[in-house]
Amino acid sequence: MILPALLSLFVSFAAIAQDQHQTEPQKENREEHRKERLEQLKTDLELSDEQVEKIKALMAEKHEKMQTVKENRPNEEMSEDEKKQARLEMMKARKDIQDEHQAKMKEILNETQFEKYLAIKAEHKGKRLKHKKHEEMHMHPHREGDHTHPHKHQKGEPHKH
Repeated sequence: MILPALLSLFVSFAAIAQDQHQTEPQKENREEHRKERLEQLKTDLELSDEQVEKIKALMAEKHEKMQTVKENRPNEEMSEDEKKQARLEMMKARKDIQDEHQAKMKEILNETQFEKYLAIKAEHKGKRLKHKKHEEMHMHPHREGDHTHPHKHQKGEPHKH
């Protein structure tokens, strides 16, 4: 009787430890990415130390707000209508956060820096969309004879990019 309970407890602790182990590197990667992004902005926009500190705080604020929105995402217990409504609310909340972030960036940066910031942002968006489209195309393998697939290759031959 005690052995199954101990085994269950051990499995629970192992699962918790594994979740924490997987979450920590992801958190570190996001933090590292934010640091790299801030350094890149510092270089590209020729930011002053004061601007860097303000943007760093602004990025942290945006991250916290986005995390709050993410925590309220749809779950399996919701009806389809509730899920749809929750997704719409999430999209609006994200857009509001992004708009607020951009307005605050405009206050921190001078006109030339802000124009360059918008150009950099547009370039990154284009790369993300291109990457996302590429991923989606390869997540859904095409059927034999499907002529909508943009790559031409023989059966059994690997994709060429």
